[in-house]
Order: sequence, then structure tokens, then C-alpha cells
Amino acid sequence: FEYARANGALIISNSWGGENYSQALRDAIEASPALMVFSAGNDGTDNDIAPVYPASYPSANIIAVAATDNHDDLAGFSCYGQDSVDLAAPGVNVLSTRHFQAAYATGSGTSLSAPHVAGVAALIKSLNTSRTTAEIKKILMENVDVKSSLAGKVATSGRLNAYKAVRNAGHPMALQVTSITPDSGPNTTAVTITSLAGTNFKAGAKVQLNRTGVTGPVHRGRLTDGTGGAVMTRPNGIALSGRYAYLPGLFSDSLEIVDVANPAKPVHAGSIRNGEGGALLSFPYSVAVAGNYAYIASYGSNALEIINVTNPAKPVHAGSIANGNGGALLDGPEAVFVAGNYAYVASYRSNALEIVDVTNKAAPVHKGSIVNGDRGALISGPQGVFVAGNYAYVASYGSNALEIVDVTNKAAPVHKGSISDGPGGIFLNGPVNVIVSGSTAYVTSYLDNALEIVNVTNPAQPVHAGSIVHGTGGARLEGPRGVSVAGSYAWVASSGSNAIEVVDVADPAAPVHKGSIANGNGGALLDWPTGVMVSGSSVYVASWNSDALEVIDPGFIPATNVTVSPPSRITCRFELAGSPAGGYTVVVSNPGGQPEDPPAWNSGMLVNGFTVTAQLPVLPLPGNTNLPTDPDHDGIYEDLNGNGRLDFADVVLYFNQMQWIAAHEPVAAFDLNGNGRIDFADIVAL
Repeated sequence: FEYARANGALIISNSWGGENYSQALRDAIEASPALMVFSAGNDGTDNDIAPVYPASYPSANIIAVAATDNHDDLAGFSCYGQDSVDLAAPGVNVLSTRHFQAAYATGSGTSLSAPHVAGVAALIKSLNTSRTTAEIKKILMENVDVKSSLAGKVATSGRLNAYKAVRNAGHPMALQVTSITPDSGPNTTAVTITSLAGTNFKAGAKVQLNRTGVTGPVHRGRLTDGTGGAVMTRPNGIALSGRYAYLPGLFSDSLEIVDVANPAKPVHAGSIRNGEGGALLSFPYSVAVAGNYAYIASYGSNALEIINVTNPAKPVHAGSIANGNGGALLDGPEAVFVAGNYAYVASYRSNALEIVDVTNKAAPVHKGSIVNGDRGALISGPQGVFVAGNYAYVASYGSNALEIVDVTNKAAPVHKGSISDGPGGIFLNGPVNVIVSGSTAYVTSYLDNALEIVNVTNPAQPVHAGSIVHGTGGARLEGPRGVSVAGSYAWVASSGSNAIEVVDVADPAAPVHKGSIANGNGGALLDWPTGVMVSGSSVYVASWNSDALEVIDPGFIPATNVTVSPPSRITCRFELAGSPAGGYTVVVSNPGGQPEDPPAWNSGMLVNGFTVTAQLPVLPLPGNTNLPTDPDHDGIYEDLNGNGRLDFADVVLYFNQMQWIAAHEPVAAFDLNGNGRIDFADIVAL
């Protein structure tokens, strides 16, 4: 001990002891600044009655350790003592080194327990080298897991918990969140945070709100085929625009439009079937929405169908183009993406990317195309397409590749680059969907059970960035199909897992499982999900075998427009529209940190620091984008069209939408005559 003191030792592990008291030994221990960790002994006796030294010296810098087994019970051989033994640690069948054999072996005894405690003490010291011996001992003892089996046996009644001790030990660079301004916002809009204050914020920090009492994504709402007139047998994809979700019903030969203004209670708005008004909707495979039009890749019709959805309650056929028309390659179209005046269609049986000029919705025309093999293009059996800038990204199922096409010249698209399944960790066996965010492409690889992430900074030479496969860290990625990216999270519709998987892609080179929700969890309808889209604080899923639209509450709201002013201020924006009302914990994580994982000093939180309020429980009436208002604050929303004044237009709107109001709005908000129902008397009263 004197030698150790002279050489600066600050933590000493001691797996030895006996019955003999030595004042000289005690003096040497107490003269040392080090934390002395001692095994309590292996006689199975009470050290309060029959002391084992040095563990039983009352020295302030000693911490005495008993042994527990894998059930957290006191080991039968372990000495104990309510006053003389401080805590317990694993000491039965512990794998460790055997110096005389130069090998590993299992062993039992308090000699195996003491090093656990000494090791955690060293971790605590490493976080903050200014920690004193007394402080380290206090942290170890205050962060045990209390066990009934240890009550009356050790002073803390607990077993060592390394994670809790290290997490709560603090760090000189620990991130802390102290305040947020404003600290509340309505669930009808977005809110800008002008000041998120704290300490040790770093560039690249992530900010999110975690809903109090909710762990992971949870079921929020649903609409099933047939409910309220909904037509969506085997929905095979999904698109979102404004307050509406659009789902192609593969087996009902239809396009279903759902009002999701209230995500907890989605309702049927309208639908159109194959043949109605000339619509080509046989086996509609996917849908994209731009402006007042929905574009459907109709696999069975071998066509691109365009629907006018200006009135979601009465969608009508606008125009279409079929395979062969003007040279169009539309044999078995499976995916469509719209950018500007052009629709880009992945034609599965044509092995082609078809580009259609949709300037005239009533008469769309073939503009150009590129087929598999054209100047190196890998477009065999394409199933997904995404357009960003001058490039189209194609998930080529038959080619086991991501193909990148230069579409600067729409009439003559050309192969730019590609990346194929193969060595080096590239998972592109049977890719079915692709989405691009910034310089990164996210591809669902159906046959690999993986999410592949590709760096497309140089479209001519896309390179593997990272990937995550089914089972990694608990990830549910069996048979992944749809993918949507919001902020630093990718949401994957895993048909084989009957689940929605959430992947943290903040570091594309090392994506990690964030959470998931499976079919049946809390009532979720996720039997063979095919498509997923994220909007605001809700996730919308097309569930094939469930014949349903499933709405999921992520349990958290990621911030956008995050600007960090190190080390003490952040500004950001939260999209609160549709968010459940209640308390939320504000979480800030520096690069490399997660709120639920060590190193704890990289993350901080303000528990229940933000409140989402439900100030306006009403919905916009059909044909209006403004919410109704309550000008005199009496709880009745007389200004139905939300134009800020009371006029005859409100009466006309009430008359035209009386049945819709009765079905979708809270009765109390529109019951002007107070009879408890929505009827013509309310119109007269208005």
C-alpha cells in the first residue's frame, strides 16, 4: 500500500483477507488516498459478528463487497454484514483469467466480486479525474439495484449496477438541458423554439420531444376496408398530400382517399374504381400525388392513370397513357414518381424507366425512356423509383442493383451510374424501394432482409455507406418493402416481420435499431405492411393483409431546422400538427450520444419540459384549409370557414356540410341551439 501510494495508485482491488487484525495494515490503508475495494470473505458468516480483515476495518476509504449469483441471491459461501459489508457484486461462476494457467476459466468467490466494483470505480474516475475517493464510494453505493434477498445482508441492500453508477457519475463535459422557450404549443401547427438553453451543446446535436409515458411507436388510429364506404382491398402503397392519404387497392381495382386531419380517427373521403369515367385502375400498384392530381401505376392496365382529386369526395378520371401509346414503355408499371411536369414510371415487365409528360393531364404523352442494358443501365424488373434534381434512382429487383439515370434531357435519359449487390457489405439482393434524402439513398432489399444505405454524392460512382439487416440489435427487417425518411430516422414497412421498423440513420455508416411496432401491438393492424409515409407527428401505413390504413404515433417528435450555437443555445422547429396533447420530455443528444444509451454525458433531457396543447379540437370543413374559429370564446365555433368574421358564408357552409359536421366534428363545438345534436335548428340559430 505504501508502494502504491508512492506511485500514485487511486483505486486498488483486493481479493484477499483473514481473521487477524493489524493496526499497521489499517494505518497504511487510511494513509492512502486510494479507494480500497476488498472482498468480504468466503466463510458464509456475518462479518458484523466475526470480522474479516481488511474488509471489516471501519476505514472511510474501504468498500467491502459480498458475492451474488445469477439470480441476484447472496452466494451461500459469501460473508455478509449489514454494517460492515457495503454492497454485493457477481461472484458465482464468473469467467476470468487464471494467471498460473495462462488461460480463461470460471471461478467463484468474493475474490471475483471485488474486481467488478473496482472496475466500475475506475470508470467513474475516468469520467472526472477530480472525483474524490469519498465521492466515488458514494456514487457506487447510491446506484445499486436494491434486492430483497440482500436486505439486512449488506449496508445498501443492493447489487452493483455499473450502468447506473457510470450514468449518474457526471462528467465535466456533461450535456445539460436547462430551459426551452416557448415551453408549449398547440397541436394544430408548427412551433419555432427560439431558445433551447443548456450546457455543452455541440455542432450536429439532435433534438427531439419524447412523449411522456410512451416507449417506442404505438398504435394511434386506423381505417379498414368497407368502413364508412372505404374501398381498399389489399392496399399496396400510400401517398400523402395535405390532410389526405391516398391508397391504391390492388384487389379492389381502386384508389381510396382518406381524410387524416385527425390521425386518431381517419375517415373515408372518397374513392374511384377501375372503369369509372374511363379510369384505368386494374391492379393499381402505387400512387404519387402532386397538386390536385393523383398518378397511379396500374399494373393490370399497363398504364399510367391520372385522377383529378380537387374534390377528394369525388375523384374523377383526368387522363391516362397506356403501354405502346406513342412509344410508351408501360408493361407492368409498379412505381411512379412525379417531379414538375413529368411522371417517372418503373415498368417491371418492360425492364424500363418511362418518362411521361403530364403537362396536359387529359392527354399525357410519352417523352422518353431507358431500358435495361442501354449503355450499361441496370433496369431489370424495376420496382421503385425516386427523382432528385437531374437524377432518377431506380430500385432494380431483377438486376439486384440501384441504377442512377441522368434525366436532364427527358427525351433521352442516359445511364449515369449504378451499384450492385455483392462483397463489401453491399445488400442489394432484390431491391424494391428507394428514397433519396440529401446525398444519401435508402434502399429496401427484400431478399437480403436489409436496409441498404448508399452515398450518391457522385451519381456516377455511388458507394456503399452502411446497412442494417434483420435481427441486428433487435431490428425487424424481414421482407422490407416501403421506406420513408424523416429527419434522422428511416421508417421501414417490413412485410415479412408484420412490423414497422424505425432505424436511426444519423450516422449512415452505422445505422441502428431505434424501435418497432408489430401487428397486434396495442391494436395495430400491420399484417404484411407494404407502404409507409411520415407526416408531422404521425406515421401512415398501408397494410396489405389487414386491408387497412394504420396510423402510428412514433412516441417522439424530431426537431427540424436545428441550429446549434455551441455550447449553450439551440434554435429549432417542431411540427406539432396532429400530435397527441400532453407532456413531452425535451431530449438533446450530441453526435455519438443517445438518450437511452451510454455515454450518458453526450445526452441530456428536460423531463416534461414541453407541453403540447389541444387548443382547437375541430377540423377544417371540406373545401376549406382554415380551421373554424370561436370568435366570442364561448366554445361554439360560429366562424365555420375560418375567415375571421361571421357572415352568411358560414350559414351556407353549415347547410352544405351538416351531415359531415355531425360525423366528424365534436358535437358540442357546433351545437348552436344546445339540444345535444347537429340538426337544421343549429343552422337557424346561426
